[in-house]
Amino acid sequence: MKKKYIIYGIIIVCLLSIFVLLSFKKNDKIITGEFKYATNLQANDKVGIYYYSDQYFKTSSLKMNNHLTTMSLNLTLNIIPSNETDEITNIKDLLGQIGFKDLRFYDLLGETTAYTIGNVIAHKKINNFDVVLVAIRGERYGSEWASDFLAGENGNHKGFEEAKNQIVKRLDDYLKEYDLDKIKIWITGYSRAGAIANLLGAHINEHLDDYNIKEDDLYVYTFEAPNSSSSDKKYNNIYNITNYNDPVNYVPFRDWNLYSNGNVIDITEEKTIILKKLKISLTDFNIEIVDNGEMNKQEFINKFIDLLAHNIDRKLYTENLEKPLSNILERIFKLTDFEMSELTRLVKTTIDKLKNDKDLISIFIGYIFSNNSNDKLINKITATLKSVYETENIKLSKDDYLLVENLIEPAINTFMPIVMEDFINSDGKLSTILTFAYNLEEIISEHYSSNTLKKIMEKDCYYEKEEFYEHI
Repeated sequence: MKKKYIIYGIIIVCLLSIFVLLSFKKNDKIITGEFKYATNLQANDKVGIYYYSDQYFKTSSLKMNNHLTTMSLNLTLNIIPSNETDEITNIKDLLGQIGFKDLRFYDLLGETTAYTIGNVIAHKKINNFDVVLVAIRGERYGSEWASDFLAGENGNHKGFEEAKNQIVKRLDDYLKEYDLDKIKIWITGYSRAGAIANLLGAHINEHLDDYNIKEDDLYVYTFEAPNSSSSDKKYNNIYNITNYNDPVNYVPFRDWNLYSNGNVIDITEEKTIILKKLKISLTDFNIEIVDNGEMNKQEFINKFIDLLAHNIDRKLYTENLEKPLSNILERIFKLTDFEMSELTRLVKTTIDKLKNDKDLISIFIGYIFSNNSNDKLINKITATLKSVYETENIKLSKDDYLLVENLIEPAINTFMPIVMEDFINSDGKLSTILTFAYNLEEIISEHYSSNTLKKIMEKDCYYEKEEFYEHI
């Protein structure tokens, strides 16, 4: 019955859209075509279908537009440099097709750091106003990923806030350069870029007079965005497209007083996840991992996030783990392919040796049942890592090796209390951690932009024919 009502609702929306389309003026025609976008899932660029109309910006932003939602996500995918040319040809082509000009690109090519942020700004004249587009890169951003882990002790997320401030300056300079004063602003971003877009939307909402716009002149669409803001104001022109089967939407934790501003548009699908549990033999120190039934995926993700949030407060994280974690993440994206393979060999060989180390199992069991300190565990893992580095002829610089070694102590001190709580609360099964680890690939896939695009297209009646999904 519920499904039938949903179908009726979609039909009504489509009929209303057709009515609106029939009322378009000649210059409000729908522009449609193909666009390319890069993905980590294949070597060549993928091809998608877009639908754009100036009419999207002649109606108030205070009502969500499914067609503009899809077009916004198309742009966030399209902004990534091409797999085929390693250039920004894809976004140039698409914005040219839909009539945007004076394109300005920032940090989309070249070396990235924790303090760069890739985005494009462009504008289009529509009647007596200009639509100013700010599209932010949310994938394939290299070392910028390190800033995701720079939360700061209080206020807005530090890494996202610094990126937002850069884009504010770029936008302000752009508006002055092209003497744009009667405008509407369109902002979009996916994942990390969605978090930054959310902060940017909140900033403009708080400075509407400075931009000479009204509340319904600002259109902000974010997708699968982490929490970024110390406030959670209900701005009616910000739409956060959210899949609660994706852990990215839960971090940084709300317990750290970090949220998203605006409206939440829930696209979560009902799914189950296979649970795992730990089986320990105290007689021969044998550990076995076995199935433990099923659970609703969203409920499990909530349980897992609660476990983390209960044990990692913001102050503890910023004082102990933030710097070594962000340092190694920033460095990883600067490694050559050979150096990356050596780093992978170092970590994998160390894990293989530890898995078969009876002393480690004894230390681990002693920690759980005797509440020992972390020192023995830290020393054991550090010694094994160092031995592998020296005896296996790992060709990494000493500095790169130390980035890994320096992460061990803060990581163990941060995560062992989580292991302990999971062990106690699950009667010794460690079911939450093991379930997350064993389903990691499936859980990560919930954050794939191609999956999000398919869900968005299903709600947009322009894409009602099955053939469109072949492009996803």
